Amino acid sequence: MQFWGLPESSEDVFSLFTPADIRRTRDNALENLETLLLAVTSRLFTLRGHPSFPDLEIAPEREALNCIRILTRILPYLYEKESLQPWAEKFFWGTRRKRKMRSSPEVFFDGSQEPQDDQQRTSTDEFEDAKPLMEELITVLIDLLFLSEFTVPQQSNGKPQVNYAIWQSGIGCNTAVPTTKEYESNRCEILRLLLTLASQSMYTSPSVLPQQGIKALTYICTCPDKQVVLSVLCSLLNTTLKYNPASWRVPYNTLVFKDPKEILVTYTLQFLLTVLLYPIPEQNGETPKKNYYRHFFGRLHRPQDFQFIVDGMTRILNQPLHANTSYIPGTQSAIKFAPEMIMLFWEVTQCNKRFRSFIIDTDRAYDFVILLLFYALEYKNDASKQGVVRMCAFLLQTLSVEKNFGVNLNKIFKAQDTLPPAIRIVGFRGSYACFLIQVSVSAIENGGTSLLTSDSSRYTLS
Repeated sequence: MQFWGLPESSEDVFSLFTPADIRRTRDNALENLETLLLAVTSRLFTLRGHPSFPDLEIAPEREALNCIRILTRILPYLYEKESLQPWAEKFFWGTRRKRKMRSSPEVFFDGSQEPQDDQQRTSTDEFEDAKPLMEELITVLIDLLFLSEFTVPQQSNGKPQVNYAIWQSGIGCNTAVPTTKEYESNRCEILRLLLTLASQSMYTSPSVLPQQGIKALTYICTCPDKQVVLSVLCSLLNTTLKYNPASWRVPYNTLVFKDPKEILVTYTLQFLLTVLLYPIPEQNGETPKKNYYRHFFGRLHRPQDFQFIVDGMTRILNQPLHANTSYIPGTQSAIKFAPEMIMLFWEVTQCNKRFRSFIIDTDRAYDFVILLLFYALEYKNDASKQGVVRMCAFLLQTLSVEKNFGVNLNKIFKAQDTLPPAIRIVGFRGSYACFLIQVSVSAIENGGTSLLTSDSSRYTLS
């Protein structure tokens, strides 16, 4: 099979399978796509179980990556055709039978044996029940995220191939596992396929999505294995929050320099939000199962974990505010996943009240007030970002429910002159409450293009 052997990169696979070819095969020769999907998944499962994987000669990692790339390329074209849903349900989620080998002959109670020829005595072909194809695929993909010499370092002799080691230090882990560019690239390929499986919601009618859900996400989020859930959750969270977009204080994502970790962090953040936000639908009127990712995320309670989350989010969201301190002023724009990071902040305040109390009691809420106002103004005139603007407003509203938040806003805001011009108020003298009220009113009245100039010290909140 040359499809998983020849391509050298994801670009090669995407060029090999053009949209027109995939749709033509899907519409006119679906059985050919079935054969391809079965062959690719079977090869991936075989490689995962091979004791020598990812040996370059016996079971090379490139073959596994190409299988993943082919699935990433083809699956969206199956989702987009609504009439294929019954077929997809049967093909991916139907019961399966797989062949197994049995070496011992059948023995009767009296000790006699049924006469068999030589071939029957050595092996007997039988079939056994197997997981649905999609369940096995998801299980293999999660394993591959922690597979020795593929996405994590090699284990010592005698250890299992799959090592559920948290990728990065932070929550649940004090020491990061060694990594390489190849490991991180392989993680990107796997996460991209997992996001592709989750993307079926984009092709599902909003009227049926809450009741029907996405089976792939339901299977992922209801995984009962605590070790798997915590390893995935902490790996995604720590990798995202340890990212420093301005560690060298030089412009990123230019023709001269591109941050190699940004793609990985984008995928880890997007998949983290996908599993945290997913509501498990009811099944036949029964109580919905628990989303274990959201459950364990809501159970975080250690102050050092909350401090880690706050530091990571503010480091990333603060980048455009620090543009005036760069060696090349004006070149550090907001990172591409700033809206997703705001969404993560929104989710942690929603599902973890102890975190909300932490940022208020430790005065870190001041930082987020400034950040939320900045991004609300930054995206106010962008039609595609109106959801982010509303989310910033909802976040401020959620924080205002806490009495201490309103009381603490009376603290004098002394660092206003360090803000970027878009959010700075000339001649401002007042508290954080003054700043919040004045910026909000000005944004509503003037469309966010200019701010008032006056002394606002008369405003207080209690």
